[in-house]
Amino acid sequence: MNRRHGGHSSIGEADDHGDDEADGHGHHGPERGWLAGFRYFKLVRKFWRSEVNNAVIAIVDPRPGEQLIDIGAGMGAGAIVAVKDIGRGSVTAVDPLPGMRLLLRARCLLPTRWGRIKVVRGTAESMPVPSGVADAAYATNALHHFDDKAAALVEVARVTKPGARVVFVEEQFTDPRHPSYERFGGDDHESHDHRFHSIDLGAMDEMATTAGFNVDQAEDTLVAGLPVKLIRLRRN
Repeated sequence: MNRRHGGHSSIGEADDHGDDEADGHGHHGPERGWLAGFRYFKLVRKFWRSEVNNAVIAIVDPRPGEQLIDIGAGMGAGAIVAVKDIGRGSVTAVDPLPGMRLLLRARCLLPTRWGRIKVVRGTAESMPVPSGVADAAYATNALHHFDDKAAALVEVARVTKPGARVVFVEEQFTDPRHPSYERFGGDDHESHDHRFHSIDLGAMDEMATTAGFNVDQAEDTLVAGLPVKLIRLRRN
C-alpha cells in the first residue's frame, strides 16, 4: 500500500509516582508494571541502540532549540540520538513501564544528556505534556501498542505545535525480508508474545486527518534496509 498526500515554554516534568496499573498503552495484564520492562531484556541490544532508531531520528530531522516527544521511548534508543541535534532543546521521553524509565534515567546521567531528556510516565493516549509545545513527535515500534490509535492521534495533535512533524515507524516482522521474520513473524507468530500487529495504513490516514494532521506519507517501504510501515504527518 502506498499513500502520499500533499501540503505541508518547554515541556514540563511529570510526577512519576502512583499506580502504573492505570497506564494503558497496550500492555495488558502481566505486561504492566515493573516486571513488564524486564521481559524485553533479551532484546536489550535493539532497545539500547539500533539503526532503525537512528534512521527514524534522521527522518524527524531535529533542529537546534526544538522540543521533541519520544512516544514509547523505552530505553531511549531514539531519544539519545535526537538530543545530540537539538542544542538547548529537549526531548520528553514518554513510556508507561517503570523498568524502561528507570534504565533510561540511568542513561541520562551523562553530562551531555543531563536535564535535556525528561523521562515521564504516560501513554500515547495520555501524555503529561502541556498543549501545543512540541515541534516534533515520533514513535518507533510503538504504534502497535497504542490501545486507541484515534485517541492517541488526538493527543499527539494536542501536544504539538501547528506545523509540527510527526513520524511513526513500525518494523514489519511478518515480512519474510525482515531478518527477524522467523523469530517474531513466522508462521506461528500469532502465538508469539512479541508479535507485532498489522497496522492499517488506510485507517491511520483517516484517523490522522480527523485528528488535525496532513498526511505527508503513509506507505510500506524500507528504513535502514528493513521493511516497515512509515507514516509521516504534519500538524495543521
